[in-house]
Amino acid sequence: MIKFLPLILLVFSACSQPSNDEDLTTDPSNSKKDSAELVNAKSSQASWNILKERNGNSYKYTVQTFYFGPSPKISTTITVKDGVIVQRDVSKYNYNSSNQLVVSSTITEIGTNIGKNQEGAKALTIDQLYQTCISEILTVDKVKNTITFNTDSNKMIKDCYYTLKDVADYPNIGSEISEFTWIKNSVDSENITKAKSSLESWKDLKKNNGNSYMYTVHFRSWVGSGSKTTLTIQNGVVTKREYEEYKDRSGTIVSSYSETGNQVGKNQFGADALTIDQLYDTCISSILTVNPDHNYISFSTDNSKMMRTCSYFPKNCADDCSVGVNISDFVWLKD
Repeated sequence: MIKFLPLILLVFSACSQPSNDEDLTTDPSNSKKDSAELVNAKSSQASWNILKERNGNSYKYTVQTFYFGPSPKISTTITVKDGVIVQRDVSKYNYNSSNQLVVSSTITEIGTNIGKNQEGAKALTIDQLYQTCISEILTVDKVKNTITFNTDSNKMIKDCYYTLKDVADYPNIGSEISEFTWIKNSVDSENITKAKSSLESWKDLKKNNGNSYMYTVHFRSWVGSGSKTTLTIQNGVVTKREYEEYKDRSGTIVSSYSETGNQVGKNQFGADALTIDQLYDTCISSILTVNPDHNYISFSTDNSKMMRTCSYFPKNCADDCSVGVNISDFVWLKD
């Protein structure tokens, strides 16, 4: 399964680097504490690591780099498999007689030839982009440069560049990624098929019992602490959310709340205020589609073929890493 995520990223090109005589010394103020841009970049890097746990470390992205001169655009596509760059494609654009940008030449590099062509974006993984962004770009002197860092809706790096102040027509030190693609080596099609079949069973159950019910989601840590969230749904709408947190296996409650009406979902802790239909949607589209090469994936049903568990657990994680839902109690209510 392949997902496309549009975003803008910084990629450094030999053609866009400043000359050696330009002073890009580190901003002294950054030595005392991280700037807002650095804080955001490090947080974004953590989000990227989570995305890799879910989707694996194989992907492809395309960089658009713009220059002044007769060849104003170069498109570079980097293919990464299991964290290793396996291919770099560089396409050069020129204006035709109609003043339109068209591809004038394309070079494909594989194996030991990757990076040999000086034109185009450097052959870097996303991890290396983050490292360069955090260690080199966001630490330049703010007195002499304008620094920009932004993320996309997934909290993944979008912009990371600086612009030299007081230098007319000097381009940003950075580029734009026009396309990002996760490369899925495999998909857990068996569990996806089970989940879709279970969804049809759930629809049949609603026809016979209505669309009002109550269910409980449990979480338990390996150290014994845990919580439970009970959701009440009336005619397909979540009308109540109740939460209890306990500190050990004795079940001693240390905190709790009860939300109703427009207050449902206000508290930070507890399971999301979702209907069973929404749980199925999340399960099928987000949970069961993670890469099984990097995650343990689980889906199970009860005797009525209704979903009970839908989760994944990263293989490189030791404790409390399960992502998904575990329904422990379910009761039909009268509409």
